[in-house]
Amino acid sequence: EVIKAVINSRKEKVVILSQTTISVNKFEELSEIIKCHLPKKIKVEVKNTICSATKIRQEETKQIAKQVDIMIIIGGKNSSNTEKLYDIAIQECNNAMCVQTSEELYLSYIKEFKKIGIMAGASTPEDSIKEIIEVLKSIEIEK
Repeated sequence: EVIKAVINSRKEKVVILSQTTISVNKFEELSEIIKCHLPKKIKVEVKNTICSATKIRQEETKQIAKQVDIMIIIGGKNSSNTEKLYDIAIQECNNAMCVQTSEELYLSYIKEFKKIGIMAGASTPEDSIKEIIEVLKSIEIEK
C-alpha cells in the first residue's frame, strides 16, 4: 500500500526513517524491500535513527542468547525496546522469557537450565535488574 502510494504520488525522492527502537535487521530488511519495489527514477534516502545503545543491546542479546540455555529479558511489557530484545533472544535461544519484576520469574522452570543469560531494556530501572539478578543467584540449579 505504501509503495503504491509513493509511486502514484509522483514524488522524486523518498526518505525511509526508522523508529529509534526498531530491530536493526528488520529496518535494513524493510529498507531493501522498499528500495527494490520503487522505480529507479525515485531517489531513496535511508536514515537510520536507531540509537547506538539500542543497537549495542540488540547485538549483545544475540551473542549472549547463542551461548546460554535460557535467556531472560528484563523490561516493561509495553516497551518496544524490550520487545525487540525478546524477539532476538527467542530467535537465538529456544528458551526465553520477558519479565518486569522478580515475582514474574518461573523459578521452578529456570532451575532446569545451567546457563542463564540476562539482558535489560534501555529504560529498565537498575533496581529491578539488580533484584532479579539477586533472585537468580539464589536459586539452586537442578543437576
